[in-house]
Amino acid sequence: MTNDPIVDEVRKVRQELFEQCGCDLERFMEFIRQSQTKHSDRLITSLKQRRASKPAKAPPEKTD
Repeated sequence: MTNDPIVDEVRKVRQELFEQCGCDLERFMEFIRQSQTKHSDRLITSLKQRRASKPAKAPPEKTD
């Protein structure tokens, strides 16, 4: 198995955040939920969820 520097960095940051929450899983999960709410514009959702939450815009009508 090869090391991926991006995965390593994500794991390191996750561990740091967990430690900032006193290694308490409930506090850590609450922190994550608050962060998701605060930064909802940065979240990536599945296409299915996006379609369900936002109606698709109709393409502009052609005029000849």
